[in-house]
Amino acid sequence: MSVGYYTGADRQPRQELFVIGADNQVYLHQFDLNGNPVGDYILIPNGVKAISSAADGTGKPLLFVIGTDDQVYLHKFDTNGMPLGSYMLIPNPVKAISTSSGMGYTNPGLFVIGTDNQVYAHRFDLSGNPVGGYIPIPNPVKAISAVNNLLFVIGTDNLVYVHKFDATGNPSGGYVPLPGRTVTALRASPAPYSPAEVFAIGTDRQLYVHEIDAHGNPINNYLAAHVIEDVPWVNAIGGGLILVVIN
Repeated sequence: MSVGYYTGADRQPRQELFVIGADNQVYLHQFDLNGNPVGDYILIPNGVKAISSAADGTGKPLLFVIGTDDQVYLHKFDTNGMPLGSYMLIPNPVKAISTSSGMGYTNPGLFVIGTDNQVYAHRFDLSGNPVGGYIPIPNPVKAISAVNNLLFVIGTDNLVYVHKFDATGNPSGGYVPLPGRTVTALRASPAPYSPAEVFAIGTDRQLYVHEIDAHGNPINNYLAAHVIEDVPWVNAIGGGLILVVIN
């Protein structure tokens, strides 16, 4: 699943939930300003393997999927969060995807793991249209998660690394390690008290959180989240205000 944040036609922040059904199709569910469900699930037909949502630089939702052909597709939405047109192919066979939103009038970003286990980034304009082609961000990785123009990866050494990008989606600098903990899964999320947080599952199957400052630099060290143990998968929404785990 993926939860998208966007700015509606009334300029109020809203949420949408994207899920992959048992039929491998994508479904959308909308919510009101109080977080209550509105209507029923809306089918956005395309057989998919994975999904990731974001917002463009004007606040409208964007949905990225990996199709059954391992290619990336983009679907755009209007200011009411309703689907516009059909899926757009952004060709490149991939294993995994992650996105960063363009809220605040910055460009959204798409990050993928190619079939060669290397990371690639794709730039978009403020309206969510593709710009150029895929840019290699060379480093063999096992997993990726992006937020606020920051890309977090799990390297082949099971350490987390962060890579910064500028407001237009171009790489800035290189990978910086977050030392002190080997992990098996991660999820980056906007944070209520710092620009970003990384939730990670350690190789000890415990849940940890790491704060990141406005420049993409680690703050302090990993902190154990003692609320749950023995976790293989994690999804953080809204700075950990909602934390979903599967065990």
